[in-house]
Amino acid sequence: MKIFFIFFLFTLTLLQAENDVVPTKEKLIFLKNNSSFRGAHTNQILPVSAEIIIADDNFDSISSEFKDTGYGIEIITKNLTWHLLEENTFLLTYYIKVKDEQFKIPDILTSVIKENSVVDSLIITGKELNSKRVQKNNRFCNVVAKKIIVKNHKISKYNEEFNILALELESTMGNLENFSLPFAKEDGIDWINIELPTTKIFYYGIIPNTIKTIEFNYYNPGTEEFSKVQFALDFSKFSEKTSTQIEINPNKQKFPYLKIAIISFLTIVLLILFLKKRKYFYFAAAILTVLFFIYLSKGDTIMIKNKTNIYLLPTENSSVFYTTSSTLEAEVIKKESEYYKVLLPDDKIGWVKESDIVKN
Repeated sequence: MKIFFIFFLFTLTLLQAENDVVPTKEKLIFLKNNSSFRGAHTNQILPVSAEIIIADDNFDSISSEFKDTGYGIEIITKNLTWHLLEENTFLLTYYIKVKDEQFKIPDILTSVIKENSVVDSLIITGKELNSKRVQKNNRFCNVVAKKIIVKNHKISKYNEEFNILALELESTMGNLENFSLPFAKEDGIDWINIELPTTKIFYYGIIPNTIKTIEFNYYNPGTEEFSKVQFALDFSKFSEKTSTQIEINPNKQKFPYLKIAIISFLTIVLLILFLKKRKYFYFAAAILTVLFFIYLSKGDTIMIKNKTNIYLLPTENSSVFYTTSSTLEAEVIKKESEYYKVLLPDDKIGWVKESDIVKN
């Protein structure tokens, strides 16, 4: 009887243990590929990619976030987005900039979402890597890139010894934000647009007026060699008048010709209708159209204090090319940090500190 009772308790215990077991959660995400680099260089822009396989079609979305920021890098891509590569296989690509000789790629937490709930997760572990510093030469422009193209340039007089050079540059996988000509007395970047793998900038530099040909090198990590960019300066539109108005982007016009044409056509039509029908409604509409055009073409203005320095570039140590002799009104082209880029009454362009603006 005792033996039977012990056997009964043992069987009951086993049955209860089976009922208490939590079913194992099915694994859905599998890592297929993770980025690896044969070599990296300091200041280089790198694409980081990963491929995953999701073993189920029945899900709503894939969510990813950085679990850390790694180290020795700058994360350029802030939003992580997966793209369908082939059936059940998804690809993620984002960009980082290498800052130090030792760096680590961030860890990424990736989750499969269904009906607002996480059904499976995976941590893609970032690798620890080393980078090499580029051995500079006397023409190195501080850029590591697959390619740099000079889209446009303009040269203007600065003073008796120096000219102002404006460059419109485009790079593929390049850190153009670090671009600098080693022979420039002073330089800076006026505008930058990063849509990797492409980066565009407008660069300004004060260079000796003896320079007739521009030559600089960038480092190509693909060939592991310096690539040379060389071109002759175009002096056909060179002005002897000292000026900083060297805008070279044809797409940065304040009021495009198409809009002018449309408004002019509309005004002419309204005036013709007025002459034919002698109704003052059409005349009033034509006047309002002209006033509207004037309003749109006029930019925001600011009042600049007397004895204010106007700078060539929006930097603390930039050269002063003009000092106001009275309070004057200027049109604002754009604002950057604590500086305003302004169009002066004499059509020169320069930068003024926000602290030198007359407050309303």
